[in-house]
Amino acid sequence: MSIITVNPELCRKDGICSRVCPTRLIVGEVGAVPTEREGGSCIQCGQCMAFCPHGAIRVQGLNPALARPVNRKRLPEASDVDILLQSRRSIRQYKQTPVPKDVLEGLLHTAAYAPTAKNSRRLRQVVVYDAANMKALGDCIADCLANDKSENPLIAEGRALALAWRKGLDPILRGAPHLVMVLTPNDHWAVIDAAIYLTYLEIAGHAHGVGACWAGYVTTVANHYPAVAALLGVKEGEIVAGGQMMGLPSLLPMNMAPRAPYPATWL
Repeated sequence: MSIITVNPELCRKDGICSRVCPTRLIVGEVGAVPTEREGGSCIQCGQCMAFCPHGAIRVQGLNPALARPVNRKRLPEASDVDILLQSRRSIRQYKQTPVPKDVLEGLLHTAAYAPTAKNSRRLRQVVVYDAANMKALGDCIADCLANDKSENPLIAEGRALALAWRKGLDPILRGAPHLVMVLTPNDHWAVIDAAIYLTYLEIAGHAHGVGACWAGYVTTVANHYPAVAALLGVKEGEIVAGGQMMGLPSLLPMNMAPRAPYPATWL
């Protein structure tokens, strides 16, 4: 069975699918009966489904019932997108009221639309949702840091964080009620894919009133200490590529603080 199938009754032979196929597996000057070229394979990205105006294409593994039409009237104005992006701030003060699980699941679903290299989609999420599990993770991180006597500057800094944790402060998880970590193969592109995914997750959260902060220290120690990796369920061959602390903000920014643009070289 072909990975790509076309409904001949709906196909208008306009060649759109062959023009947008990133791997050039759909061929035809005018029309579009897909054929898989020798030496190539479909990456099941759904590009042909997304661009076909007639709903004529099906891709194996992609549920056509979930292929919703794009309502361009509902897309935000460009200025609204600018405000959404420019008003995003890292949140480090959270209410202890949990984010409803269905809301968090919806954010994860939206973030799953983030692009990955060659549509490889080699990401796995670990969601630490319960307060008891968040505390257990913080305790484990603090114990590992406090007992590490190495001269590594990062560990020396971490020992101060562990001391603060044991005093009832939380510079490790920032008091967030939830944590979303992304695990990937130890591969350059997979790690970049994870960063893009986490950015989508943070922006989606901001749009829905859920705050987030990058879990940089958790990421570092999870890849350094097996006990932390075990708590997060890291499998053999995986690394922790990044994460976000998440929760309902207890404080909201009132202004968009200025940011200078990065230097750019125009060629």
